[in-house]
Amino acid sequence: MNWSVYGVGKGFSAGGSGYDQMNFSVKARGYNYEQLNYWADSLITILKEHPRVQKAVIKDNSRSRSKPRFAYKLNLDLDQMALRQTNLSQSFGQVSQLALSKFPDFAHTIGGRYIPIRFESFESRNFDFWELQNSPLLNANNEVFKLNEIASIEQFRTEENIYKEQQEYLRRIEFQYAGSDKFGNIHLDESLAKLAGLLPTGFHFEKENYRWNFSKEAAQNYFFLILLIGAIIYLLCSVLFESITQAFVIISVIPISFIGVFLSFYFFDFNFDQGGMASFVILSGLTVNACIFILDEFNKQQRINPSAVIQNFCKAFYLKIFPILLTVISTVLGFIPFVVGGQDEVFWFALGVGTISGLLFSLIAIFLYLPLFALKPKGGNLTKNNSILNSSTK
Repeated sequence: MNWSVYGVGKGFSAGGSGYDQMNFSVKARGYNYEQLNYWADSLITILKEHPRVQKAVIKDNSRSRSKPRFAYKLNLDLDQMALRQTNLSQSFGQVSQLALSKFPDFAHTIGGRYIPIRFESFESRNFDFWELQNSPLLNANNEVFKLNEIASIEQFRTEENIYKEQQEYLRRIEFQYAGSDKFGNIHLDESLAKLAGLLPTGFHFEKENYRWNFSKEAAQNYFFLILLIGAIIYLLCSVLFESITQAFVIISVIPISFIGVFLSFYFFDFNFDQGGMASFVILSGLTVNACIFILDEFNKQQRINPSAVIQNFCKAFYLKIFPILLTVISTVLGFIPFVVGGQDEVFWFALGVGTISGLLFSLIAIFLYLPLFALKPKGGNLTKNNSILNSSTK
């Protein structure tokens, strides 16, 4: 069965391919290859205690999505063989005649060359496991029994390349968790903590932080989009205020608002997806509006009374801070419905949390950062202007 979920937010698909669709990976290191495989099997046993872990494999240290190769193993029950009065050599000899052999039957010299030859029946390719397990076999007393009475056939994944780094063997454990990445990470951390108490010295298991569904190219597209928005805002503000410095002060508020996004997702352990990336784009346009309003009013007051710099800024701040606060509060209230649904709401929850936290943190930049850098004195002019103002007052 092949099924997929697509639309707004991160999509997901499964099935329809012979390749493993894994979404979690653990790198295992150890100085003994056999014991490393043993402890990797132990981790898989712990992981499969959770019903949402559906697939778990041990493979080499390669991340390539190659089609897995499998072999079959015959597990013999010695007690059942004794009851049916047969032994290993007899059973193996009869089974090898039933199965498709890859060994040559004899060799012959043809054209001066020694060539091995193997006979193969036309029906050999149609032979299946059911026929192998139910074909009649004979013991030493010519009594009939079936292979499934004394053995079982097990499929297992064959060994691939063996990787070694700094005298340590490397293996990778990959598994599929049917559910949210957040809860999959929680289960993986708990499993690794449980295994860490059992691991002997010289073995180490570490989680690899990567996702197949979230491409690096998509993250780069958001990054370049934010840079483009910042460049456009900088050029427009430079023309509007006729000041490179004031334009730089305005766009520098954008990364300050991003700090609020990082802190909210870090401290509250929220899921970060495309909605969080989209909130960066929204904040790039919203947070600069407040600074533009205040600096524009400040420049108007400066043209009226150039000597009173601090008083002009305080007046501009007083005139614009109330509509700015109303705008921030109304925008925050508008994004609250996206947050009410909780983290089960893909894209929208991260968008709401990122936008709300970024806007609230931008108020810190407006109240602290903007006065410090907007009123930076140029060559002592600010001190001189204040002295002139005090003299005129006296």
